[in-house]
Amino acid sequence: MTSRALAHGTLPRRLFQEWHQLRTRPDVVEHSRSWPLTGDPVNDLSELLVRCGFEGRRDDDDADEILRQLVVLAAHDALAARVVLQRLLPGMLAVAQRRSNGSPGNAEAMLAELVGVTWVLIRSYPVDRRPRHVAANLLRDAEYEAFRRPTRLVRHSREVSVHRPRPHRDEFLDPTTAWLEDPRRRLREVLNSGEAAGMHHQDLTLLALLATGESTEVLASKLGVSDRTLRARRATAVARLRQVVAVA
Repeated sequence: MTSRALAHGTLPRRLFQEWHQLRTRPDVVEHSRSWPLTGDPVNDLSELLVRCGFEGRRDDDDADEILRQLVVLAAHDALAARVVLQRLLPGMLAVAQRRSNGSPGNAEAMLAELVGVTWVLIRSYPVDRRPRHVAANLLRDAEYEAFRRPTRLVRHSREVSVHRPRPHRDEFLDPTTAWLEDPRRRLREVLNSGEAAGMHHQDLTLLALLATGESTEVLASKLGVSDRTLRARRATAVARLRQVVAVA
């Protein structure tokens, strides 16, 4: 399976469709025009996407600087983070394809993992320490967090659940859409609090995926693990989140 073929999968289609809807929406464009970025304000977010290096040269210093400015904003602005995520999507597709061993199911699951991890990394990227080669650094960090970092599963003898809003079935889960919706903003705040308290990126990603409302059986199949393993991971992640941010 090539990255071009993977781009036609369910998740990439949702991301591209969402981007198509967002990029010229008047309130979204108006919001982007308030950003203190180098260059003139845009009338279409796709102009900004090209400006920050989308499908451009890897050695474009001007594009790298615009991307750096967006990442600075992304720490507190979900729309800026969404622009950065779209900028990184071709790279994420390539990583997922390379690690899938040719399996479409594996590639989709790996991409889902990458998107969640990358979102968290975009919003917590240490710009002051790593101001150059931002796209390459983020993709490298995301691949490491998603597929290489050693993890330890803590088994729990009972299920721990958390009440969460169920989004519309056609909406992709928070970290990438409906950036003005209050319930999802609250979810972001809770997960960001967990991140600030030192929770592992994989725990945060799992909680974000579970908040879509899909069953553990469906998510386990997508992620290539057993339902029992996913339930154990969920119990561990929710227990950690409750501990660090006092979720009732």
